[in-house]
Amino acid sequence: MPKVDPREAEDPANAMLAALVDTLEAHGVEYAFTGSFTLAFWSQPRSSKDIDVVVLLEPDRSKRRALLHDLATAGFGVPTAALDDLERVHATALDLPLRHGAKLIVELIVPEPEREALSRRIVSRARSIPLPLRPRGVRVVTPEDLVVYKLLLFRDGSRPLQTDDLKDIRDLVAMRKDDLDFGYIDLALDVEDSLPRAEVEKRRRWFDRTRAEFGKGRRPRQGPRRSGDR
Repeated sequence: MPKVDPREAEDPANAMLAALVDTLEAHGVEYAFTGSFTLAFWSQPRSSKDIDVVVLLEPDRSKRRALLHDLATAGFGVPTAALDDLERVHATALDLPLRHGAKLIVELIVPEPEREALSRRIVSRARSIPLPLRPRGVRVVTPEDLVVYKLLLFRDGSRPLQTDDLKDIRDLVAMRKDDLDFGYIDLALDVEDSLPRAEVEKRRRWFDRTRAEFGKGRRPRQGPRRSGDR
């Protein structure tokens, strides 16, 4: 359990993250932060109302119920339908009320069946970054995996409150073009099977144009190909 009550801490956001990670680790849950929180670390800050974290939960409802109970004990507001939401929509939103009336939101995301392999790879490759109140830091997705995930979502921000994944990818390439592993991104798209091949290639062409714009042309493919490739 957290040593600092995030509702009373001087820095409630960091205290909230520490409380969340302490609880996940106490239950042996593998996790990785993604979304705007991770983007701010690898690229530049973007306003957001919530913090996204991918969690690899066992399907056992009793274990999930125990985790949600301990999150509630740690101070998080857990929806009554959270257990069902994790199964039905693969996510649930936890809120943390603060003293001045505001709320911090954490979105717990479990892998959708068609993206389970991708999510497990992303979590396994996550890196630890420093965080106050957490000497061991917290785990966040790599910039390469953030690019791949956003390429698959491919949202352009045209709808109200919709994330602009294309802008986020451009910001990542602009900021980290000299250390991004483009070869890994190419290979990840080569083996991606959660979308029709034509959709994956559409995203690849857009990404090729984007990286060329910043002086990083596409590298030749290396390594294994998908079955049927020539």
